[in-house]
Amino acid sequence: MAIRIEVCETNLLKHASTAAVFSRIQREFPEVEFAIEYLEMKCGGICGICKNTPYALVSKKFITGMSADSFYDNLKRYLTGLLAEDPVA
Repeated sequence: MAIRIEVCETNLLKHASTAAVFSRIQREFPEVEFAIEYLEMKCGGICGICKNTPYALVSKKFITGMSADSFYDNLKRYLTGLLAEDPVA
């Protein structure tokens, strides 16, 4: 199963721990082919979220967390749900 993860470069630079979260997720889900795209986007009008929290779009679903740990937990929970829906992955 391929999962597309889009990350705004500006947000990634503001929250350096986000890269560590993605690395950890990739190790924990070796059966998943991740297509992580680092996008340089114009402002999406979500300044408060972007400034204060790491976030990513996972298969077009907005995933965030108030800290690196909560971002990791939310991302892992969402990916686990996606894999449960597609047992062929």
